[in-house]
Order: sequence, then C-alpha cells, then structure tokens
Amino acid sequence: IVCLAVAAFLLPRPGAPAGSGFIPNPWFVGALALVCGSAILMIPSRWGWWAAGAILLIELGMAAAMLIWAKRAGWGMLHKLALAGGAALAYAWHSFIMLPIGGATGVSVRVGNAVFALGVLAVIAFAARRTLASAGEAAH
Repeated sequence: IVCLAVAAFLLPRPGAPAGSGFIPNPWFVGALALVCGSAILMIPSRWGWWAAGAILLIELGMAAAMLIWAKRAGWGMLHKLALAGGAALAYAWHSFIMLPIGGATGVSVRVGNAVFALGVLAVIAFAARRTLASAGEAAH
C-alpha cells in the first residue's frame, strides 16, 4: 500500500510539462521488458520467499525505470508498445518450455504455443505499423 501511494505521487500529472533527460530507444525498452519478464518466469518456485523477493526486486526496478522515463519528453507510444510487446514475448517463448497445467505435452500443445507466439508477433507488428503511421500523420 505504501509503494502504491508513493507511486501515485510520482506519476506525472496530466498536462504537466515533460522533463528532460535520457530516454532509451524503444528497442531497448522492449528488450528490457523481455529480459525482466523472462527472469521472473524462470525464477524457481522452490526458492519460496526468496523467489517472491527476487520477483519484487525485478518489478520494483522496472517500475522505477518506467516512472522515470515516462515523465521525460520523447517517451511515446512506441515505447509503450515496446514495453507491452517485450512482456508478451516473454510469455510466448516461455510457453514452449513450461509444463502445461493439464499435463499434456503432445504435438497439439506445441502447435498451440506456436500459433500463440505467431499471434503475439502479428499483433505487435500490426500495432507498430499503426503507431508509426499515426506518428507520421502527426508530424505533417
């Protein structure tokens, strides 16, 4: 609750002027989301509370970075798309190595994983095209 309250005060107010400073490339933001999401998915549950601590540490680090970068001029829709896309891709690749809840591990499960992964890539590509087109129209 304390963390949420602090985060609420750190969020930029609507209409507040954007700050200056370093903003990473959207590709870096996406890669960071993919790596952090993958790390969270790979933490063994047998670690118990250490797993919970590791997950919390990764999530707080990502939240802090996003709160800082999102306040700065230049942070845009491509950054937000990269963030969401990287997180979705972490789940997409992880589906191939995890044991399904139902226990089935046949070919149909892996085909389903591939269809899901291709769907994620298609949605990211579609959203990227739309975002780039929208940014191009705004520049004119």
